[in-house]
Amino acid sequence: MLTNINIRNFILVKSLSLDFQSGLHVLTGETGAGKSIWIDAIEIGLGGRADANIIYPNEKTCDITLCFDLKNLSDAKKWLASQDLPNDDECIIRRIIDAEKPSRTTINGVPIPQQLIRTFSECVLSIHGQHQHQRLLKADEQRDLLDRYADNENNLSLIQKYYDEWKTVDKETQTLKQHMHNKSSELSLLHYQLQEIQQLQIQENEYDKLFSQYQQLHHSKQFAVTLNEALTFVDNDNNPGACNLTQQSLRQLQSIRTDNPKIENIKSLLQTACIHLDEARDALKQYSHDNDFSGDQLEKIEQRLVLLQDFARKHHIDPTQLSHIENSLKQKIELLEKADEKLLSLENQKNKMIAEYQIIAGNLTQRREKAAKKLSIAITEQMQQLGMSGGKFEIQLHNNQLPINIYGNEQIHFLIATNPGQTPHDLSRIVSGGELSRLSLIIQVLTAQQKKLPTLIFDEVDVGIGGKTADLIGRLLRELSQNAQILCVTHLPQVAANGHHHFFASKMVDDKTTSTQIILLTAQERAKELARMLSGSKITEKSLEHATELLENIG
Repeated sequence: MLTNINIRNFILVKSLSLDFQSGLHVLTGETGAGKSIWIDAIEIGLGGRADANIIYPNEKTCDITLCFDLKNLSDAKKWLASQDLPNDDECIIRRIIDAEKPSRTTINGVPIPQQLIRTFSECVLSIHGQHQHQRLLKADEQRDLLDRYADNENNLSLIQKYYDEWKTVDKETQTLKQHMHNKSSELSLLHYQLQEIQQLQIQENEYDKLFSQYQQLHHSKQFAVTLNEALTFVDNDNNPGACNLTQQSLRQLQSIRTDNPKIENIKSLLQTACIHLDEARDALKQYSHDNDFSGDQLEKIEQRLVLLQDFARKHHIDPTQLSHIENSLKQKIELLEKADEKLLSLENQKNKMIAEYQIIAGNLTQRREKAAKKLSIAITEQMQQLGMSGGKFEIQLHNNQLPINIYGNEQIHFLIATNPGQTPHDLSRIVSGGELSRLSLIIQVLTAQQKKLPTLIFDEVDVGIGGKTADLIGRLLRELSQNAQILCVTHLPQVAANGHHHFFASKMVDDKTTSTQIILLTAQERAKELARMLSGSKITEKSLEHATELLENIG
């Protein structure tokens, strides 16, 4: 059950906190006052689409917090536990929409993705919008409503499982049949490709190993060139190197006859340099010899790599996968040579899957037939009270004549006769907008009762309804609130009068801003609001008396 909603900086709401209890909560207000704003906030708080445009003017963030009491909601608690989230009786969901950053959502303080929040929301509430009745004309919606009423979720999950498995095998079957169509030519090509790759004698992970050796040898080649250049600078037979030049310089100084100590010191330094240069030359020669580079080996590896790359390009695969292509070709050849046997096996698998599917689908059909009969009677009974006296509602199941289908063996059709003696026909051919709206609300209430969700939200679902019918709708919602918490946005005083708790939305305008305010009405304020709804902006004594009478009749 929803216990509180706290909103900050949301569209026209600067700050708002509302407490909820059990029973029927109604929200009224003048057109344009923002009556649906709390429902919009709940939807966004539970993972609905949102962007920076919903943030209150001149603010940077919007903050929506929803509090739920999970005391009697075992499914919600189990879901939280399955996600390793705190699953106490109180559940607090908070979403912050930032103008410059992605939105953030938490459950009991733990960050969680929007998709998971949307999944969790199905455990705690259901929202029925004012345009829901238009969806009632669609075949998919009719099927979903019946399945929801019949609680067919488990059966449908099994149906989808068998269908997905069958689809996978069927795809494999069709692919094999296509190959078999050109079996002879394809086998010839595969044998040629196999012979070609066997001649290459590709080893396991050969390309990776060769490429690694190539990199090492290439590095060694560059290293050897550098060593040789260094040795050339030190000692060169063709051109003077450092050793020769240093010795020549020393001989020139030795030819000078002088006792100058500075010259003697220079001679000593040059003699030492000659010794070190000779040692460096010998060390370089020895190191080059010890790290002998094989140009022939590098060339052989380069040629092998080019061959493997060309072959890989021909077969449209990565060179690293070449060692697996032989087994792949052998498997394809074996598959084609035993195609008839494989095809028979696949067909047997499909038939077995269809047989298993039909057991579940048959059970689903029985559940649908039973639910269709029960729901048809219940809707017909409600129609008598909602301005369609003598009308009849009927749900028909038509076999789709398919061996297997993701939605079961039948198509669901909602039929209606709005007057006595009429033959039921498809909804789109018979009902008016007002009748469709009433019918949709009946079905929503009945399916909601069956689903037993803790909180149901109705957003102006009473559009196109008035008079006696409006009073009956109000009583229907009040009756429903005995088993679930109901939040309802309405423009009808007859519906509003049936509420246990009455909220009022108003628009506040000053020189600079416009904002929406929602308050819980006292008994006296409530009578005045109903009187306004009855007579318009001007409240009269007569409308006030009528409003008081409405409240007294409900008790």
